[in-house]
Amino acid sequence: MSSLVATAAYTTASTISEGETALPQDSKPRVRFNGIVEQTALNKNLKAAGLNVIYIPYYLPTSEPRYSATNEDLFDEYTAMLKLVNPSFSKDWVKEYHVFRAPYAQPIFTTNFVDLVPGHRTPIKGLYVTDSTQFYPEDRTISAAIEQGRKAAGFLLEDQGVG
Repeated sequence: MSSLVATAAYTTASTISEGETALPQDSKPRVRFNGIVEQTALNKNLKAAGLNVIYIPYYLPTSEPRYSATNEDLFDEYTAMLKLVNPSFSKDWVKEYHVFRAPYAQPIFTTNFVDLVPGHRTPIKGLYVTDSTQFYPEDRTISAAIEQGRKAAGFLLEDQGVG
């Protein structure tokens, strides 16, 4: 079972657009995260506020020492790696950061799971739900989340008689 340790950093200057894939633990890679997602590219309000929000995920077993590392140690490690990816990066750009840990980051679907996936409409008028279970059989991605949000918005508009 994979786990997730992720850092979200809020910066005041443009940072990075891509990262390197983490290599096996025994190869001691210089960059040990799965990628960099610039959330600001998805939310124009963040950009208008002068913020750049980046999300840096890394999947690992909960038994891995890095999973229980302190937030400060992870911040130091990640900012050092960001400097490798973008030599002009400075720790001073970071206004705040958050570390998230989830022991079960990816669901394991059972046979006939599709029959259990909830719909977007709920019994409560005007309440619509989007959830990562609705991504099935696709993997969890930002694109899948946007697609589900658009579907729910379409149902709302349809139910309101708009469009």
